[in-house]
Amino acid sequence: DFVARGQFETALGVIKPDINLKLDQKVYRGQIATENFRLGAIADVSLLGAIDADVSINGKGFSADEMETEVKGRIGRLGLRGYNYKNIQTDVFLKKGIAQGFLKVNDPHFTFDGTGEVNLKDSVIRLNAMLDKADLEKLNFTNKPALTRAGINCNFRGLTLDNLTGDIRLNSFYFAYDKKDILFDTLNFHSERNGDSRTFYIRSDLIDLESEGNFKPSVTIDDLSRLIDEYM
Repeated sequence: DFVARGQFETALGVIKPDINLKLDQKVYRGQIATENFRLGAIADVSLLGAIDADVSINGKGFSADEMETEVKGRIGRLGLRGYNYKNIQTDVFLKKGIAQGFLKVNDPHFTFDGTGEVNLKDSVIRLNAMLDKADLEKLNFTNKPALTRAGINCNFRGLTLDNLTGDIRLNSFYFAYDKKDILFDTLNFHSERNGDSRTFYIRSDLIDLESEGNFKPSVTIDDLSRLIDEYM
């Protein structure tokens, strides 16, 4: 057996592992805690800040094809865009490249509860969640008071907007910005590709947009943003 236990104070923060590893059986279990650990520096993502976490890990296998691992725990603080999100709980089970689990956030300015599945091989994401509150000004996304909430249902492939195909549905989508607000009963985004051609539409009780051809959906989203600005 290989045991890693102790407290390591580094330039990036404090790590407290307590892991038991059986190399011959490819089995591992234990706990990992962090204090003020600079996650963004490790991931080379400037928007990420420090993390305080206490998670357990229990699994077997080291390669993506053989791995069966559960990671669960609590994140007391996670920095993002200069704001520290608090009270995060998660439980994720990873098996042969497919991750399933839940994420719950009970922060004063961001309340979220969702379950989902991510196929890491095919970049397919399925999500069913409730965003009860996001104070976008407090979260450093806007410079003026802004609040949003929605039920979220997603089934799509791709990791960026411009290569995404599939569907995103927002139910009871509410958005308030600078003393003005708007409410959609439903807001549907759909994207599909056929060779170099793409079909992308946004449909709701208030807005109906559709584009077809060789284009980037991010441009359509920009057009929608300008339309909402004019409406509000």
